[in-house]
Amino acid sequence: MSRIVLFGTGAYYRKFKAMCSAEDKVVGLIDNNAALWGQCMDGVVVNAPDKLCEMSYDYIILLSAKAYEMKEQLSEMNIPDSQMLYMEEYRSLRTEDKVTVFPASFSAHEEKTGKGNILFVSTDLDYNGGTIAVFYAAMALQSRGYRVTLAAPAGNSRFVREVNEKGITVCLSPLLPLVSRAFCDWMSPFDMVFVNVFQMLVTACEISLLKPTVWWIHECSHKYDGHYERTRRIYKEYDDVSKMEKLHVVAVSEIAKNNFNYFYPGRIAECLAYGIPDERGTDVPVVSAKNKVVLAVIGAMSVRKNQKILLRALERLPDEVARQVEIRFIGDSNTQYGMEVRAEAKGISQIKFLGVMNRQEVAQQFRDIDVLICSSLEETMSITVTEGMMFGKICLVSKNTGMAEYITEGKNGYVFDPEDEQELADRISDIVSKCDEWEAIEKRARETYEADFSMEVFGKRLEELLGKVGI
Repeated sequence: MSRIVLFGTGAYYRKFKAMCSAEDKVVGLIDNNAALWGQCMDGVVVNAPDKLCEMSYDYIILLSAKAYEMKEQLSEMNIPDSQMLYMEEYRSLRTEDKVTVFPASFSAHEEKTGKGNILFVSTDLDYNGGTIAVFYAAMALQSRGYRVTLAAPAGNSRFVREVNEKGITVCLSPLLPLVSRAFCDWMSPFDMVFVNVFQMLVTACEISLLKPTVWWIHECSHKYDGHYERTRRIYKEYDDVSKMEKLHVVAVSEIAKNNFNYFYPGRIAECLAYGIPDERGTDVPVVSAKNKVVLAVIGAMSVRKNQKILLRALERLPDEVARQVEIRFIGDSNTQYGMEVRAEAKGISQIKFLGVMNRQEVAQQFRDIDVLICSSLEETMSITVTEGMMFGKICLVSKNTGMAEYITEGKNGYVFDPEDEQELADRISDIVSKCDEWEAIEKRARETYEADFSMEVFGKRLEELLGKVGI
């Protein structure tokens, strides 16, 4: 048994509790937030980091998106490196080196096939954009006759079950992103490996020494996303382009490509946009009869998602337009930013907060939405906007999202500057006043989905990519 102190009491702390070994005892909590000092969490009092000198422990577990800064802070307090563990390092110490297989609910292919055997590797499987994109990639190749398997360090049980129900086997190897001996032995039958997202830097580099490997990059810039900084500082020895020589690196969009090339100039020359299944034909009833033009923003509220601009734009709309619109926020609004939005929107009748919805509920909302808005300050792509086009909706998109690359102004959608509330107000007014043009724009939005984001087109792109790496 080890005595451990946990540094950080936020989201990473909540995630860590699920993986904490019963063999270890939490003997202390520390946090830099003075407002938490003296509070009791899960039976343990939160203290300031300088109280470590009064504690007896074996390890300090660093629980933050900026855990490397915690490590630097503790190093200045003369805490030895050997006593500080990142969450991934703790998991590797406390987890048996094995691969757990969750077999598909049915066999999608005959045992004998002329197509390849493809392994997809990603971060923890859950309902987020990057994971959903790689799941769809596996489905797209499966539909073209390839045998596919999806591997990750851990997985949401509901998500794993959904993958299995599509005929795809899931394998969980908790030591990932480190590539263990057991994982190397297990993956020997695969012809090629497709590694997802920058956080899997170590996995991509190590597997590329053993198998033809594609690395698919999705991340936002360091201005809005800490994945680059965190991953590069935790795995310093892999932050070297020479370790990427055998990798075929692609990005989901030009924005994602430029973000990666900022750190590794010229390393990515090719983009690979995703595809999504066609759900428009699903028999989902319209939510309700309405007499408003429904504008919707879908996604958890955050500074990067920039939902506040909708409040500013609403104030700038002409009265006759403002009376015609209803703005629906769909997603988690219980974040700090979300609570600020709710406070500012209090008493504004045109604004509705619908909270978190499952995929079926969101699909039902799409039947009632007239205009889908993506207000992000940066978004390398946006599955939500792609879904909007799939449903044949008018999409009003930030120019700082990868989806803007596919929009011709006024033809299949609209683009605006996410820092210009007047421009957004003008776009909304223009759309509302030209309802007679909606049908043509909606039709072309749907055509954009079919031409660029259907699963058939995605599968063709993936198969072409496999040819480039020798499969």
